[in-house]
Amino acid sequence: MKLHVKTTNADGPSQRYTIPKDGRLTFGRGSQADVQIVTRGVSRQHCCIEGDGERFWLVDLDSKHGTFVNDQRISRYLLYDGDVIQIGSKQFEVEIEGEPSDAPVISPPPSPDLSASPAGPAPAARDNPWHQSLSGQIVGSYQLLERLGRNEFVAVYRARHLSVGRPVAFKVLCRSVVEEKGCVQCLLRGSRAAAQLKHKNVVHTYDVGHEDDLAFLVTEFVSGRTLKGVLTSEKRLAKLTPARAGKIAAHMARALRHAHESGVVHGNIIPKYVMLSRDGIAKLADFGLAASLMCFAKKDLSHRAVRMEIVSYLAPEQITSDGLVDERTDIYCLGAILYHMLTTQPPFPNAPESLDRIPNALPTPPSRIVSHVPAPLSDLCMHALSKAPENRPQTANDFLVALRRP
Repeated sequence: MKLHVKTTNADGPSQRYTIPKDGRLTFGRGSQADVQIVTRGVSRQHCCIEGDGERFWLVDLDSKHGTFVNDQRISRYLLYDGDVIQIGSKQFEVEIEGEPSDAPVISPPPSPDLSASPAGPAPAARDNPWHQSLSGQIVGSYQLLERLGRNEFVAVYRARHLSVGRPVAFKVLCRSVVEEKGCVQCLLRGSRAAAQLKHKNVVHTYDVGHEDDLAFLVTEFVSGRTLKGVLTSEKRLAKLTPARAGKIAAHMARALRHAHESGVVHGNIIPKYVMLSRDGIAKLADFGLAASLMCFAKKDLSHRAVRMEIVSYLAPEQITSDGLVDERTDIYCLGAILYHMLTTQPPFPNAPESLDRIPNALPTPPSRIVSHVPAPLSDLCMHALSKAPENRPQTANDFLVALRRP
């Protein structure tokens, strides 16, 4: 496992530095620094990157003006592929090679702030059993160790398979979703189909179950963070470059190609269902869970879909038809996420009025919003966002082929 940092400033040729997994690289103005930066705002010993054998940490060395990652001042920070480090006026982009052997970070906990949505109040506690943690309990073959997050729809736990000791992500649907007709069936059907998928760009589904009023999904741990978290923290356009956005889109397209060839459609691709590992691998998650929550949202799109933050990525046919989706629906969702990565905003905002705009209005092409987005990438994005499914790339492989074109 290695980490590379390369300069991204346009004031000279790019420079690249490599750190082995147990190495150390110092930055500063002084002559003793491994990377000497002679600009304003840089201390003699400013910061360093340290490898502990499995991870890389950026550590500020009590610098006067601070060390920043993705516009946030840090004292000690676990680095991920694609992070942008700011030291004075110098910027460095992080590249990580190799997969860490363990996976200490669970796949995405749900956003904690949905109950604050202006779309309406959160359900009463009697409709949502997740106000009491299930930590410490045993459900089937799993011991729930720690609740990592919850919202009014899903609770996520760090758990352990009792017989084999494997760490897993254990995700529990709230009672209001369980009691909605058809939602549990969607979870079971979608998760069982997803369990056959074995691909490096897909979060593996291990188990699914329904006991009394408890419906749950069990998936692999993923060492990384969600694309939603990246898009939230990296609002400045320079932080998610077209090259990085294209790389993530390519990984998602490969996941979809594998799923579609296996007869599985996701149908609800949003940024929080895309995991980014520390070495930059994008993984598509929660096929069955996404299907169940989409079933729940479809009962009242103007209220539930807004609260669940999925409106911005819905395809026109998911709004205007009977909800029938196919592979081309996933292509639209992929285009919507690519649009968000390129422009820092989705094609349509997460609001009830967007339900009328999505089938009829055209978003502004990304290259007209951000001048450095290449025209072919912008054109592919708009192609995927075509209103009629027959006008989009017809397969995920078609999308990949177009993405490779110069």
